Parts: sequence; structure tokens; C-alpha cells
Amino acid sequence: MRFISQAWLFYLVCDMKKIHFVILLVLLFAGCAINSYGYKQTIYVDVVNESADAITATCELKNKIGTWYLLSPGSVEILSSKSALSIICEKTSYESSTVLLEAVKSTSRLLNLLASSESFNAYLYQSNVKIKLRKKTIDVSSGKYNI
Repeated sequence: MRFISQAWLFYLVCDMKKIHFVILLVLLFAGCAINSYGYKQTIYVDVVNESADAITATCELKNKIGTWYLLSPGSVEILSSKSALSIICEKTSYESSTVLLEAVKSTSRLLNLLASSESFNAYLYQSNVKIKLRKKTIDVSSGKYNI
């Protein structure tokens, strides 16, 4: 009887080692998946005219990972990257405006622990952005917009 319980214990210990090994592999590969996609962040964009009144405009947000669109004022969830984030906002009869946001290394202790390798994208952008659009002026002599 003692032999059977020792064999069962040996089998259980070997199975636990296999389970721990599998869990370790899953965690390692999950870490690789996180590294390649970046950290989710919500960016709020507010577009104003020259007199600081909020106006509706279409905006494109773009970095090395992807491109996102929003109708301002509004927000969109993006994936952060070590690269800069460009925001281009446009509205009919207004000059388009481009803002470039530099990525900043996160100060979150948890993210920095996860970011032990440089490949992990623990970078964030400024989360609230205000962009000013100027109205196009019309040349009276030609009737065309001046840009």
C-alpha cells in the first residue's frame, strides 16, 4: 500500500512540474504578445476656432502601430508606441492643423516592472489635446481661399 501512495505522489509531483513549465511558457509568450501591440491609452481631442469656441472636425491619429479616427470633440482608444503620435484635424473652410505628440516613458511602477525589456511599449502620450484651426480667408480679387 505504501508503494502505491509513493508512486502516486511521484506522479503528482511530476505532473506539477509539467503544469508549472506550461504556465511559465504561456506567461513568456503572453509577454511577447503584449510587447508587439503596445499599451492602450485614451486620447481626448478638442478642436477650437480662433475665438476659442469648440468646433466639430475630423481628426486622424497615427503612430507606428496604427491609425485611428475621431470626430472632435471626442476621444479614441489607441495603442501607444515609442514613436511620436501625429494628430491631423481638418474641417471645411478651415486650414488643417497637425500636432505631433512625443511618447514619454511611463512612470507607473507596475508598467516599469513589466517593461524590464526595451521592447515593451510602456510609453504614453499627453492624453488631452487642444488644437486650434484657423478659418481660411478668401481673396476678394480671385474668389479663392488663401492658404
